[in-house]
Amino acid sequence: MSIRLEHIFKKFGDCPVFNDLNLPVNAGEYHVILGPSGEGKTVLLKTIAGFIRPDRGRIYIHGTDVTMASVQERSVGLVFQDFALFPHLTVHDNIAFGLRAQGCSKKTINLKIDKYAAITGLARYLKKYPATLSGGQKQRVALARALALEPEVLLLDEPLGSLDTSLQEEIRLELKQIHHELNMTIIHVTHNKTEAFFLADNISIIHKGKIVQTETPEQLFYKPKSSFVAEFMGITNIFDGRIVREIKHNVHVHVAANEYHESLLLYLPKFPVIEDNESISFCIHPEKVILTNRKYDRNCLPGHVFHIISNGAMFDVIIDVMGHQIKATVPKTVFNRIDKDDVFVYFPPESFHPLCGKTHRMPENKRKCMNYAADSRIILS
Repeated sequence: MSIRLEHIFKKFGDCPVFNDLNLPVNAGEYHVILGPSGEGKTVLLKTIAGFIRPDRGRIYIHGTDVTMASVQERSVGLVFQDFALFPHLTVHDNIAFGLRAQGCSKKTINLKIDKYAAITGLARYLKKYPATLSGGQKQRVALARALALEPEVLLLDEPLGSLDTSLQEEIRLELKQIHHELNMTIIHVTHNKTEAFFLADNISIIHKGKIVQTETPEQLFYKPKSSFVAEFMGITNIFDGRIVREIKHNVHVHVAANEYHESLLLYLPKFPVIEDNESISFCIHPEKVILTNRKYDRNCLPGHVFHIISNGAMFDVIIDVMGHQIKATVPKTVFNRIDKDDVFVYFPPESFHPLCGKTHRMPENKRKCMNYAADSRIILS
């Protein structure tokens, strides 16, 4: 089942939660809503499920307007963050609870419990009580209870948030397998980027009451549309500046972050066509920054190694380049061969990504982030 939220507004008292929020979710996809704590992710799930009604806007499930429909009419299952299990009921009876409320026969109930207990690995625990279960087992019970109702859409509210790291990895694999087996639409909210990237077909970033970007995990990481998205995705090399002037294909940008007021002259094969005195932001992914002892003709600047952080087979290296703190992620085998006292930082031309989110068009259209001119320069000063 596809889900579509259009122009959703919601506030509690004087506190706005959603401000013209739009969200498309394709049928059968695993869709993750990713954002910092306090952005209304749980409220969004409850709004889709029907526990909360929007002040304005429409909600569609498989093309049908369900904005005013009850929870029971939506065929949506919600797994709460705190599991919400009944402590006085066995695992069997917890899973059976919703089925009994629907008036299912005993035979149907037992068949569904057997099916979904097997899928979630609970077949051996049906006679146990929640107090005797681990956190991961409780999560599986909550999941099996929701799946037993066979909803067309499954909503997961921070399902791994209370589990330790090893259990998170285990449940992530199980969620992936369940999605593959049942081919159902799943909407999963979290603030954990690792979780989102592992599970999602598409990820939506929520910020200040809106979905600010929806992409595949790879597109979201390598093509963020704003400084907020880039920062939230962990991209550290973000430059904000102001266009001073454009001469032919040379763009001069003042960047306040440079405390030494030095200039970095960088050649780019592309840059956004932006008017003078207009702000510009762009990022450079750390793994695209190259450390070398060789002096290239362009985009190669002397640097001072400021800090080194071991990260598995890689080093995260912080380099001071004329007052700019640049992060490079470098294989240890490569970094160990570099003379640290005579290091240069090389920026491949394709490493720069403008953070404007506009469609690329021909330069003569004079719109932001249009087609880019060849052999261009940006001066950060």
